[in-house]
Amino acid sequence: NAQAHHHKSEALNKLKQFKEALKCCDKAIDLDPNSKSWFDSKGVALKGLKRFTEAIECFDEAIRDNPPNAQAHHHKSEALNKLKQFKEALKCCDKAIDLDPNSKSWFDSKGVALKGLKRFTEAIECFDEAIRDNPPNAQAHHH
Repeated sequence: NAQAHHHKSEALNKLKQFKEALKCCDKAIDLDPNSKSWFDSKGVALKGLKRFTEAIECFDEAIRDNPPNAQAHHHKSEALNKLKQFKEALKCCDKAIDLDPNSKSWFDSKGVALKGLKRFTEAIECFDEAIRDNPPNAQAHHH
């Protein structure tokens, strides 16, 4: 059952068991190669394994399949930030915000991109927004 492998991969990603998550994603793709809904989870696993270029390819596939997928745009921005492609990361963050303006979880990644572009005042505003949304957000405090 491809859907079960997909759900298992999501749980494994949450547990940071990225190698196992990747195996589950690949199994889901083998079982249902016409569905692209597995690619966001596969990208998360690849990102966790620091295989950022491959992760971006997966996020692109997820976005092609479902353009209003704000989460895939956000995940892509995180991978782009790791590759120091801050301008592209910022575009992905802005797209995620446009698609889901009520979620504040995108603001930490946007702040990282802005900081990378040396737009420090704007970056601080984004980190403050991320902290306001989730006060114990250690990542936003760290940046």
